[in-house]
Amino acid sequence: YGLNYYWSGLKPFGYHVVNLLLHLINVALVYFIVREVASGDDPPQASYLAFTGTAVFAVHTLLSGAVSYISGRSSVLCAVFYFGAVLCFLRAIRRQMTIRQRISWIAAVAFLGLLAFQAKQEAITLPALLAVLLWIKSEKKDYRLVAGLAVLPLQLVAWIFRSIVFQYLSLTAIGAYLRLYRQHCDEIGRPVLAADSSVVPASMDAVQT
Repeated sequence: YGLNYYWSGLKPFGYHVVNLLLHLINVALVYFIVREVASGDDPPQASYLAFTGTAVFAVHTLLSGAVSYISGRSSVLCAVFYFGAVLCFLRAIRRQMTIRQRISWIAAVAFLGLLAFQAKQEAITLPALLAVLLWIKSEKKDYRLVAGLAVLPLQLVAWIFRSIVFQYLSLTAIGAYLRLYRQHCDEIGRPVLAADSSVVPASMDAVQT
């Protein structure tokens, strides 16, 4: 939005153009993802399936709101990073990859996944989708790795919930301290000053006694 405003101010045309460009990027990513998933002994068949699936994705009315509405920028931007992470993951689990190449692709997955989550929190489902793709594409099923990826969204939700609770408790404690500070200032007949360092220790002594 900031770049759009820098380029064209509040004219809506520029915002729609950027949304459309992001959607076209998503269309290309979906094509490569479907072809990667369907790749096997019949590459022409995989290309046909990828083209068919991408065509449906490109014009499906379910996606029209995210593309045509300026406020849908977060959805299409999240999809760019989301699909990019999926494609990088599919490249990482190829059999002919070296260890260094695999680590590089996995690092790209983590980076793009983080950007997708920053764009929209729906990207928290990415590890579960990667677990499904790993199960489909792997010849030898690693149940522990698949299960770890599958439950990672739940662990992230638990961590976010714990952070919210901790922040709430911290703010509650700060609020209680400020109420005691204000009460002490009212008792001694002094105005409440945030920078009054001589009153804060006194209020702490009042709380302890």
